[in-house]
Amino acid sequence: MDRELTPETIAERFAAAAVVKSNPVREVRTDEKYFYKLDRRNRSFAGEFAAAKLLEERHIPVVEHLWHGRISAGTLLVTRALPDAPTVREYIATRLPDGAFQRNFAAFIREFLDSKLGHDDLHIGNILYATRERRFVLVDVRAVKKFRLRRFPYSICRAPLELRRHLRRDELCDMLELVGVPDPERFYDRAMKIEAAALNHEWQKRRGQILSGYPKFTRVDGSRLVAAEATEEELAQLTLLPGSEGEFCSAFYWQLAQVPYRRVLTFDRAEHTIGVAPELFPTPLPEVEIAARKRLYGTD
Repeated sequence: MDRELTPETIAERFAAAAVVKSNPVREVRTDEKYFYKLDRRNRSFAGEFAAAKLLEERHIPVVEHLWHGRISAGTLLVTRALPDAPTVREYIATRLPDGAFQRNFAAFIREFLDSKLGHDDLHIGNILYATRERRFVLVDVRAVKKFRLRRFPYSICRAPLELRRHLRRDELCDMLELVGVPDPERFYDRAMKIEAAALNHEWQKRRGQILSGYPKFTRVDGSRLVAAEATEEELAQLTLLPGSEGEFCSAFYWQLAQVPYRRVLTFDRAEHTIGVAPELFPTPLPEVEIAARKRLYGTD
């Protein structure tokens, strides 16, 4: 542990750090040198801390986990911040993932597969991209498991498919081939069916969470529900349209389903207006693929 990080100073540093995101049960803060993850339910971070040490033993890049314990606000995990390291989701939101990025990302997933570890929450929001070193680093590793039975588990191999807003099917299949998936075309089709079925199964639950202002998806701003990760700049680009809660949920559903034809950011409960912004990603899906997904998701 760093000398300046002692149990006596951690609570003080946490109090002075800037809030990155917050909800009723968890909060993340940073002072640009460290990240502080707080759990107000007092759930232990011992398992996540141990998972990080296991990853280090297997030589898988992971953010350095420095301390975990209890402060007055709840239980706390402290990790080292990485400069110039957005999540993969944040990185590709502003530029196309070029060939070198695709190959390196596939190699990173292959490296994780070779470690023989499992991970039930491996997605591009939990993978950082250190832009200077051009390397990938895991963060939020509480779902890492020591044993994995299948050689090509879906929960790990599907990660490259999250780039499908930007890349053609053949490019994604090339990545899957680099990962080691035996039949990329078949895997791609299977992945779409699995994710469609899972999303449709959870939709009623998600609908209730969105309308109640569930903090993972939305935050409450006066009478408005606002998409949880919306920036002030994005909110300034809104086009307000008459709508209803049902229409808001339907549009929010498409956002969850990753059909990028528009982005829903707000719903005003008092005025019954929906605030939408153009999809910000540089390569929206062609109309033919959007139509195919509508049929696949059963919401045409």
